[in-house]
Amino acid sequence: MEHDELKLTDLISTDTLQIIQDSFCSMCNLAIGIADADGVMVTTDTLGAEFCCDYVKKSPLGRKRCEKCDRLGGERAYAEGRAVIFNCHSGLVDFAAPIIANGERVGSINGGQVRTHDIPEEELRAYARELDVDPDGYVKAYQKIRLIDEAELERSTSFIYKMSKVISDMAYDRYTLLQANEEIERAARMKTDFLANMSHEIRTPMNAVIGMAEMALREDLPPEARGYVNQIISS
Repeated sequence: MEHDELKLTDLISTDTLQIIQDSFCSMCNLAIGIADADGVMVTTDTLGAEFCCDYVKKSPLGRKRCEKCDRLGGERAYAEGRAVIFNCHSGLVDFAAPIIANGERVGSINGGQVRTHDIPEEELRAYARELDVDPDGYVKAYQKIRLIDEAELERSTSFIYKMSKVISDMAYDRYTLLQANEEIERAARMKTDFLANMSHEIRTPMNAVIGMAEMALREDLPPEARGYVNQIISS
């Protein structure tokens, strides 16, 4: 596996990532998702807010912007070497922590879908129209979003960073295993190629020796010389 081909789901199975995500959600009662390096979720929503799942992400524009937010959040977290808190495009508060293997960002844990303050209703309706979703339903769904304080958000973000480091360790262990397996396969291919080349290099002159020996037997040779030539052919 080349360095620039690292993919999160090549290192850790989607099922394992889903179990980790579900466990976090059950402990913290916060929605999270695990995304690849491009911001595309590789797990399914757990505790995803109705506001996000049934309105924002149902809009093609909204989903595209969500992926961009997740990607940028992951990039920022990787650049700063920590978990970060940011506002998503729809005004909710999110957080992100990087997943790293062999020094390369292969994904991120993104979560939140909470609010620390209220957005004016006219702003919500305007954005709903921009996303081409039902403004009334959009506003009602927003009002169901969990309101949390800064201290709880900081605690959750700290925990998610620790979890991202655990996942990063798992990803790196898998990466080193894949690298070791590739080295073994490469050595096996080199051995096979060497034997094939040596076989070819030896066979060509030996065929010439055998041919010349057989031609020599057609000549009137002394018995002793004929015996030597027969030994050459037999060998």
